[in-house]
Amino acid sequence: MTDQSDDVAARVAMIFARLFPDLSPNEIPAASMTSVRDWDSIATLSLIVEAEEEFGITIGLDSADVVESFDDLCGVVVRSRRISFEDIPPRHLRH
Repeated sequence: MTDQSDDVAARVAMIFARLFPDLSPNEIPAASMTSVRDWDSIATLSLIVEAEEEFGITIGLDSADVVESFDDLCGVVVRSRRISFEDIPPRHLRH
């Protein structure tokens, strides 16, 4: 895993810990809709909103069907961050 992926996973884990306080830190990376009793459609929307706020990105509700696990949310965040950076005109990026 790269440093960026590690950072995403750590920050997404904090979101999961806030929304699912009954999960132990060891359970979070394996968390999914099928393994977490309290994970329903409202929890999915909450995960997306929390991730948008945490990372300063726009994920969009169309991704709600894709987010069914911890790994799914990490992947959506990474893709959304990549798209956000690609939208910045090159003159605004510092080298």
